[in-house]
Amino acid sequence: MAYQEVMAGKRCNNATDFLNLVKQKDTSIFIDELKINDIEHSREILDPLFSNVKPVPDIQKVHSMTVLDVNRIECKVYSNSTEKTIFDF
Repeated sequence: MAYQEVMAGKRCNNATDFLNLVKQKDTSIFIDELKINDIEHSREILDPLFSNVKPVPDIQKVHSMTVLDVNRIECKVYSNSTEKTIFDF
């Protein structure tokens, strides 16, 4: 939609322009701007949370994960795999 507006002669130089172009259209798409201050505020909240996260070894090979309890998960290569590994945190 924004591309069509630009091709029709409207300007889109930044995220705010893009947001306004899309909001002018009659669409069911919900769009909002995420500002730098919002990102920085989220970082202040999330950094302490993620600093306490424990890694799951070989997570890149896991395609199925089941939460068994608050600090216990079951990992499988595929959901129908019989071989599984249980991690306690």
